[in-house]
Amino acid sequence: MGTVSLNPYLTTNAQNSFLLQSDGFVAGTFQDDPALRYALEAGVVSSSQSTPLYGGLPVTLTLAAPGPGGSSSGLGSTIALATAEGNLDGFVVFNQASAGPITSSSNVPLYTSGQSANFIRVGCGLRLVLPVNPTAVATLTGEGSNTAIYWDYTNNWVDVSGTGALGFQIIELNTNSKTVDYVSASSVNWAAGGSVIVVRI
Repeated sequence: MGTVSLNPYLTTNAQNSFLLQSDGFVAGTFQDDPALRYALEAGVVSSSQSTPLYGGLPVTLTLAAPGPGGSSSGLGSTIALATAEGNLDGFVVFNQASAGPITSSSNVPLYTSGQSANFIRVGCGLRLVLPVNPTAVATLTGEGSNTAIYWDYTNNWVDVSGTGALGFQIIELNTNSKTVDYVSASSVNWAAGGSVIVVRI
């Protein structure tokens, strides 16, 4: 009687058909969550915003003036770059955003004054992918999910020191993700192999 040797835990695949490089996140996006999908909002970038916004940047939100006859403007909040933990209301995200143009010198969608941009508010419960200081990854590895993290308003990334802890729950770290490389307002491009942190805000 013939027998078949079977190891149910053995998996094989063609060489290079699945690479490590396919694992990772995109900074400035939130992870799909059917229960929280309506937390995504849109607003208009403030006329006072001098630099372009893109996914993953912290923003402060202000109320738009009423429209003609005192009606609602219907355009959502006015969005500007946050400058401190005290005025951090949310984060710009790339999810479902189609209004951000790209150019030959900037392949990251950018949102400038007067344009519509999508954002999520702090406290909405979504899992958000943010850039993190690469040197902070080793410090955070092995720590609890409630470890204090801070936003670095100079480098625009999460760090392990600063002023005003964010109070976000840490979910995951990854050093093989797509992040934004901001050189100048006219040179904002994607960078591969970047470090990110996934947090529940």
